[in-house]
Formats: sequence, structure tokens, C-alpha cells
Amino acid sequence: MPPRLGASGLGAGINWRPAIALFPFLWMGAAAQVQVQRFERSNFPPQAQTGKASVEGSVLDAVTREPVKKALVMLNGQVGLNAVTDASGHFAFRQLPAGQYVIQTHSEKYPPGQGPLDTGQQLTISLSAEEQKKDIRLTLTPGASVRGRIVDEEGTPMPHCSVTGARFHDMGTDRTLQQAGFAQTDDKGEYRISSLPRGKYYIQARCNQTLPLPHAFIRRSSTMDAPALTYAPQFYGGAANPAGAAKVEALPGADISGSWAAVDSISMSKQRYRKELEGVARSEQVRMGILGVRRAGRRHG
Repeated sequence: MPPRLGASGLGAGINWRPAIALFPFLWMGAAAQVQVQRFERSNFPPQAQTGKASVEGSVLDAVTREPVKKALVMLNGQVGLNAVTDASGHFAFRQLPAGQYVIQTHSEKYPPGQGPLDTGQQLTISLSAEEQKKDIRLTLTPGASVRGRIVDEEGTPMPHCSVTGARFHDMGTDRTLQQAGFAQTDDKGEYRISSLPRGKYYIQARCNQTLPLPHAFIRRSSTMDAPALTYAPQFYGGAANPAGAAKVEALPGADISGSWAAVDSISMSKQRYRKELEGVARSEQVRMGILGVRRAGRRHG
């Protein structure tokens, strides 16, 4: 005879109540999960449109007409796509829907376009439903290079000098001198600033070198050390400011070269500084000589 299930036995009265109580929570959890999944699906971005149109072409150097490889080509319109040119400067976009598009190109080896002056860097086209547009030509205008050599007043190369190209920009009622290129001199004092957009530039050198001029007869203390000579910033042409500096005109693809001494004015200050030091040294020698005579007299006296 099967056992009877009572309040004090192993019956449903004890074990089934917790299980029944959990069912509403399980159902609520499932409903919440379904709601979350539906919410996430509704946020999926729409699939990109496709069509049967295409456009292809090449990117060329505006001066040499040579192909530009590894140039970035951007297509914007009904869809947005990017491509990189191959070794022959070729690019292609396929399976495009009909519509109007803007194609533009960019390369790290070329300066940014300068608006109306560089019309070949961007192009607007229209594509019909199955149009195959070929032979698109985009051009990149090369920048100019400015190179040279910096030496001190004795003709010794000056390494680790910072050389910048700068030009004035109109900022409302003010004009500010803004940097457009940078280079650093090597051990031979040589520098090269590349990819300068067309324009006229001031070339400035900053040689942050401190040249100590010690002397045995110069007093030193915790607050005063031997005097030192530092090179002041200087513009090409030997000027300390743009007003007296010479401008360099950068044309597309030009290679401008020329050596210049960074220290026409500093040479004079250095010579004057040395004369002052010689005067201090002579006075110190005289003073030390007088002290020596007095000490000798005291010993013999």
C-alpha cells in the first residue's frame, strides 16, 4: 500500500510550494530576456545600400604627373567608402547605388589642399543606376622642401638646432606667425623641412646650446657660477625678428637650399663677452698679485 502524504511526511505540502512559487519569477525573467533581445535588434544599423554602378581612376602628382601609391581615396554620398591606391596609383569602388558622390584624396607625403588652388584633390560626380565611370583623375600638389646648414661664427656645424618654417595668418584684426614645418639639424648642422604648402615663409633657427666660458680668476659661489653664452633665436637673413628677416618662397615641388650662419650677431656678442672676461681676469690677476705682495710682506715683517 503506497504511503499517504500528510502534512508531516515527504509530501507536496512541503516540497512543491517553493517550486510553484518560483514559476512566476522564471516567467518574468524569460519575458525580460525577450524584451531585451527585441530592443537590441531594433538598434541594428541598416545595411549599406548596394547597386550596379562603379567608379575607378587614379591619383597623380600634380607636378610630375607620376602615380601616387598608398594614397587614401574617400567616397561620400549614398554610401561612404575608403580605398588605398596601388603601385600604379589606381583605385576602384564597385556595387554603388545611383546618386551624387564626392571623391577626395589625401596622402601623408603631400601637404593638405589649399582650397581653390588645388582643385584636383576633390571631385563631385553623379552616377546613374548601372553606370561604369572610369578614368577619374585626382591630383595631389607636392610641397616644397627647404634645406640648409647652420654653423656658428667660427664655421663649426651646430647640431640639434630646431628649424621651423612659419608664415603670417590673418586672424580678424590681428596677424599671427604660425609654424608650418619643422626639422632638426644633424651632426653636420644640416636640416631639411619637407612638404611645405606653397607660400612665402620665414625660416627660424633655435639653437638651445649653452656655451660655458670658465676662467680661473672668476669667483664662484653657491648663487653665482661662471658666465655662459647662449645663442638667441634667429631668422634666416641674420635678423632677430620677422621685420628684418628674408622670406623664402616655396613653390610646389621646389627644393630650396642654402647654408647660413646662425650667429652673425652672436659672433659680435661673443667677442665682446670675451673682452669683458679678459678685463675681469686682468683685474683679478692684479688683485691676487697685490694680495700676494702683502702676504709676503707680513711673513717677512
